[in-house]
Amino acid sequence: MNDTTKQEQLLKLYEFMVASRESDIVESELVNRGEANFLASSKGHEGSVIFAPFLHTTDFLHCHYRDKALMLARGLSYEMLFYSALAKAESHSAGRQMVSHMSANELNIASIVAAVGSNALQAAGMAKRIQHQPQKPIVLCLFGDGTTQQGEVLEAIAEAKRSKLPVLFVVHNNYFAISTRTSGKTFFSLPNGTNPKSFYDVPITYVDAVNIFNSYDTVAQTVDNMRENREPHIIILNLERLDNHSNADDQKLYRSELEINSSYDNDPITCSYQYLIDCGIEPTTLEQIKERAITQVRQAVEIARKGTQPE
Repeated sequence: MNDTTKQEQLLKLYEFMVASRESDIVESELVNRGEANFLASSKGHEGSVIFAPFLHTTDFLHCHYRDKALMLARGLSYEMLFYSALAKAESHSAGRQMVSHMSANELNIASIVAAVGSNALQAAGMAKRIQHQPQKPIVLCLFGDGTTQQGEVLEAIAEAKRSKLPVLFVVHNNYFAISTRTSGKTFFSLPNGTNPKSFYDVPITYVDAVNIFNSYDTVAQTVDNMRENREPHIIILNLERLDNHSNADDQKLYRSELEINSSYDNDPITCSYQYLIDCGIEPTTLEQIKERAITQVRQAVEIARKGTQPE
């Protein structure tokens, strides 16, 4: 791939990151006005969008509820985010699924489950079904760091290893399981402070999801290798949660004001902006992209507001 193509892809990913962030802002406004009842913010988690350029139409996605940017890059419409937030009949679940727990059969996005770890077993099952297909599809399965200690996840990774299943397990590692700190308490963060390079003999790659564009080539190579060897891999996305766990949570109860304020230094959108500037992109170009994304999101919520109430 030439540098021009890569740069074009990164600019598009940046647009989806901005759109995801704006959708969180809009959904917060909807909750505050009583139009919507729940928000699970993706702020700080937008870096998972980096997988989008390397996925084929035959691949399957079992996403985390903070994967808005990734799902938008996959092809989910802005309107669908707000049909879901407003529980409209036009939403993917006719208003019956939890906010941010999307699905899209036409995009091979499986229904996001509230019991997050359950998606790992589903992903392993899907990989079993497609593992020998000639297009060499893979299954992308994403979940949080706290979820990694649930039995379903451990079972899924073990089965993926045993049966040589092409599942890419991706962990959103924001160092919190709601309000409980996870450092030293997961299979990839041990009490002695070490970070293992494998689990169940499945290789682990650690990615800085704050400066996510730096990992473009690493992710590309990982996905390419999986398509050929048809075996599982684990990627840990190290990132910062830049908001409460949900609108039902107040992180000030378990994080100091200094810690919260310093977390904003690890904003993937700000870092991606600077990366693109360093690559020679004009600030005016990035501002145009930002304005376009915000406009499209704001237009989408107005369309969704006119949606119909489910029966």
